[in-house]
Amino acid sequence: MISKLKKILICSISILFINVSVVPLAFAGDFTLPLLITPDITAQFDHDYPDYSVTGHIRVYDGSLASSSYGSCGYRSYYTAPGGGGSCLSYDGHDGTDFDTGTGDTIIAVADGTVTFAGCNPDCDTDFGKYVKIWHATLGYSTIYGHLDSYDVVTNDSVIRGQKIGESGSTGSVIGDPGDHLHFGVKDSQSGGNVIDPFGWTATPSEDPWPPSSPDEDYLWATTPPSLTVPVSGTINSNSTWGPNVVHLLNGSVTLAASASIDVQPGAIVKFQTDTSKFLISGDLNVNGTASSPSYFTSYHDDAVGGDTNSNATSSYPGKGDWLYIQTNSGSSVSFDNTEIRYGSYGLYTNNGGNINIVDSVIASNSSYGLNITSSSVDIQDSTIRDNGNYGINISGNGSLTLQNNNFINNTSAAGFILLGFKNITASGNTASGNTGDLGMHIKGTLYTDQTWADSLPYIITTNSVTVSSGKTLNINPGTIIKPQTGASTLYVDGTLNVLGSSSAPVYFTSIKDDVIGGDTNNDDSASTPVAGNWRGVRSKSGGTASISYAFFRYGGNSLSWTLNSYGGNMDVTNSVIASSTWGFKLENGGTGSISSSSFLDVTGYGVLSQVSSNVVSAQYNWWGASDGPGGVGSGSGSAVSNYVDYEPFETTQPSWP
Repeated sequence: MISKLKKILICSISILFINVSVVPLAFAGDFTLPLLITPDITAQFDHDYPDYSVTGHIRVYDGSLASSSYGSCGYRSYYTAPGGGGSCLSYDGHDGTDFDTGTGDTIIAVADGTVTFAGCNPDCDTDFGKYVKIWHATLGYSTIYGHLDSYDVVTNDSVIRGQKIGESGSTGSVIGDPGDHLHFGVKDSQSGGNVIDPFGWTATPSEDPWPPSSPDEDYLWATTPPSLTVPVSGTINSNSTWGPNVVHLLNGSVTLAASASIDVQPGAIVKFQTDTSKFLISGDLNVNGTASSPSYFTSYHDDAVGGDTNSNATSSYPGKGDWLYIQTNSGSSVSFDNTEIRYGSYGLYTNNGGNINIVDSVIASNSSYGLNITSSSVDIQDSTIRDNGNYGINISGNGSLTLQNNNFINNTSAAGFILLGFKNITASGNTASGNTGDLGMHIKGTLYTDQTWADSLPYIITTNSVTVSSGKTLNINPGTIIKPQTGASTLYVDGTLNVLGSSSAPVYFTSIKDDVIGGDTNNDDSASTPVAGNWRGVRSKSGGTASISYAFFRYGGNSLSWTLNSYGGNMDVTNSVIASSTWGFKLENGGTGSISSSSFLDVTGYGVLSQVSSNVVSAQYNWWGASDGPGGVGSGSGSAVSNYVDYEPFETTQPSWP
């Protein structure tokens, strides 16, 4: 980028030597190149400086001199590169830049604008032949694209930077056979006006913008070629393929109809133009990026992929909430492989339906949730969900959820939030770090379908608690960690609970402040310390049954005086531990249950308390924390037991597990 003073000087020199009365100041990045590749130049703009008749030579863009003594081409005086060879670099009166092309090369608009002419004038065999003229109102320039083989636009069309406007050819007045090339010209007015060097060269030998000779000298107007930009709006009703290195620019609400599908190839780029732009999917969307050529769904302001699509150089930067979301509707199917979705309000949003598969992808920098999913089947594997303004994922409703080997990084609230109702959760190998809130998965609500919880990020039962509804089953697999969040957090069982730990991989129920189990889940370093009563417990209610094996309960039993509670239901516990808790196992309200081959470690209140005279609790072969057995109605010094508890025989030495 050149300095302000330097630009002013260039503008002044341009006025002097290009015979222009008023020339708007040109900035690097105003225009892109009009082709998708950096082309060879066959003829350059004639600045009339140095004066051919006086000096006999001109200076070309690479800084070298070309002289008429090296030869001429055609009916005008051409100037060739030093050493000759017949390469014609410029000729007297040439008012644009000629790019070498083949027949049918894609020609693109160099900036946003309005087509003011598309056709031939006066006919297709003279002058520019088939050509397009575009008025760029915000820049104050018109651009001309001459000698086209065909054009894809008509007068009054609005075009965007990088949009295809035609194909190259050799119509009009051309020299040589086949003579295919693009004449690219610029004027400083919508109609009439002064002819301007398309690339801002001032004819001052020290100002040579192309190619840049040092880091601070760049093209004055032109950037490197962008990806081809294709505007997309309205409803897509037919099957299509979105190709690589193409920016599909979505404006407003774009819908993929239920009868249609889109295959997005590796390297394809989708940009959303405004903060109200969204992509509504009722059909099938298959995004097929690769590790070496990922696909992107991103902001119009994101120049890092697809180039400077909004044609404003560095005047804007992408940010969270630049667009709305990709929405899946009922019956839709979307898959993302090696895809990055960024800078939306949500990355993905569902409207009660759809199947979503995400693998090896990144969902990042969205202003709210990375994914906001309602009643959909979701499978996310080997992906990163990071830097989102709320939860990494927010899941509710019906459907299934699979989370395997994903990283949840730097999300504001927590890794995720699950409002239960999903028929099954399959989770393993997930990690979380740097999230402003908790480094686990928040869960609450009622399970209306059978579910399985497995070893993964800690499940954080929120203040609102979790209920296994009547007739439904929750299986908790070995190694799973459950961390209730507050003193009111509870797991209620109206249906069936099976805690299926093992001696090598127990299931843990412990405080969110417990950094020993599952790490610093509340992400506060050592600012909080777990204590007895940090959470409430597990309660089987009337009609509910709980079968618990190889589970470790820590810091439970708040003011309601229980960690495990059979409250009119049934609860059977084996090979488990209740530790650092205010109270242990309690029967009340007609509940039944047993606890055996288990340990009570530092339980300050009753280890086992029964308020049901008709149901004696079987509590045999337990370690009560002392070799002489339980206290209370027992004669020992260990955790107390009440009446209606059969505690003999008991262990006199602490078991090897845990």
